[in-house]
Amino acid sequence: MFHDPQYMTTKFINKIPYLIQLLLFQMIDSLKVKSDVDYLQIFILSAETHDGRAFQKIVHSQEQPPKSKTYLIPYPSPVTAKVYAIDDKDHYTFLLAEEY
Repeated sequence: MFHDPQYMTTKFINKIPYLIQLLLFQMIDSLKVKSDVDYLQIFILSAETHDGRAFQKIVHSQEQPPKSKTYLIPYPSPVTAKVYAIDDKDHYTFLLAEEY
């Protein structure tokens, strides 16, 4: 399923729910098929409510070349965080922005 090994910091594991982690991994994995992927992927996680339902909002972006995509996923307990995924050519490391 995932082409590259995934490494995660303890803070990332403790703060980001497992299902959201899997979504982030899949987003990274889907990029590997495309060209122009920056070594630094940025995920901004926030909570949104629509019609009384909770959603996890994920804004996935990179700086070079500039790209951004927003996802809104029904999720009972959304989290707020900024996550970096750093590509080291043979693996990705996921960490919270404050750990960078």
